[in-house]
Amino acid sequence: MIIATLAGPGQLANAAVFARSVKQFHPEAYIILCITGNAGRYREPDDVDEVVFIASKPFESADLSPYKAYFIQSLVHTYNDSIIYMDPHSRLYGPIDELAQALRGCDLVGIPYFLYPQQNAEDEIERLKNGMMNAGLLALRPSSHTRSFAAWWLDRVMESCRSGNPAHSDHRWLSLAVTPFGIHIFKHPAYHFSAWNLAEKARSLTVQNGQFTVHGLPLKTACFDPAGGKLHAQVASARLLPVHMLMDQYQAECDAILSNPGKEMPS
Repeated sequence: MIIATLAGPGQLANAAVFARSVKQFHPEAYIILCITGNAGRYREPDDVDEVVFIASKPFESADLSPYKAYFIQSLVHTYNDSIIYMDPHSRLYGPIDELAQALRGCDLVGIPYFLYPQQNAEDEIERLKNGMMNAGLLALRPSSHTRSFAAWWLDRVMESCRSGNPAHSDHRWLSLAVTPFGIHIFKHPAYHFSAWNLAEKARSLTVQNGQFTVHGLPLKTACFDPAGGKLHAQVASARLLPVHMLMDQYQAECDAILSNPGKEMPS
């Protein structure tokens, strides 16, 4: 199984935490890190098996959507093993066997932003505008069908960039691809816990003896946004102790990486 992530130069600490969590629960996984732009000298994450680079010139976009689509297209043309892509600010909290099992029955598996009706229309309207599927977690089984999807996705995301509307283009086009490409929608509440599903009653986060659970199920993955983002604002405005603990632990892991330069490599 290949687990891949893509990071800009400022996200390498996040990518290192992500890779470490993958090896903790899936030591057999082959981890590929794609770095966009010019990272200069960077800290080589200890748990990454392969590092590749995409120069910034081909896309000339500050948004990472085209880089992600290009990277995934490259992966499905290069490897025959199952591929799970996750954004660098994600972290595993348990084995992701359910996701791997879902991929055995289809070529493409995606995850929605939320599973249940929201408490207010604002979040739902945002999803209507920017896409219901979250491109921060995508599982692929290489095949001619998967390669057709990857080529189409890259073309459409690039078209959005050329038309001056790159933001969230990966999410929007992925949402449109669900029906024509038969993307299986993965609906496990313990995966991809984050700001956009924090308010869902069936996503209530608890912690006992250091183990986080979501509605009684062991937490499998979480996705953290940058400081000052929506998740941070929601937690700051509410006394959600388990979420505070989750975020504080994650931030401490990132800080530990940043404070230990480790082995630096030229890009």
